Amino acid sequence: VIAFLYDRLSTEGRDTAHKAALAYATRGHVDGDVVGVFQLDLALHTLQPFTSDLEQVKLAFERANMHAETPYASGGSRQDSRDLLAKVESIDRSMAAMGGVPDAGNAANAAGLAVQREFSNLQAGVLQSFDRLERDQQGFSSTNGLMALVNGLKALPGRKTIVYFSEGLHVTSNVVEPFRGVV
Repeated sequence: VIAFLYDRLSTEGRDTAHKAALAYATRGHVDGDVVGVFQLDLALHTLQPFTSDLEQVKLAFERANMHAETPYASGGSRQDSRDLLAKVESIDRSMAAMGGVPDAGNAANAAGLAVQREFSNLQAGVLQSFDRLERDQQGFSSTNGLMALVNGLKALPGRKTIVYFSEGLHVTSNVVEPFRGVV
């Protein structure tokens, strides 16, 4: 019994997974193998229920390869956060260059910069907090999908295999214990 699980994959990742899955179909498949194909994003989707029909399995591999990429923000908020923190550093340098703020014009400019700095820090903090939550969600989604397959297969006697295609598993501090449960 073999379960193929495709986690969120980029175009390149899907292509690599597709080649590996086809290698199984052409060189690794043994008569009597029962194979299921699954896709994971925020939910676990069955692309092919368990079957011994190799042609149906190959069609499921094709569907998995065509499936649109389902990443989360994929780092966009991290870059935005880095940009905001760089802006804070730039503001800090500008404020330091003003020195003691000798006249009213510089005082108004310094006050405006201080407000910009605080809002940039605030926004960076929001994005960093969301990024942490997003990584937790990715880790829980992957771990829960794997655990669902493990629990579903454990009732069957004999050897079982899960082939897991992923470009990285987010095992944050909140996900460590569920991940250990999968292992």
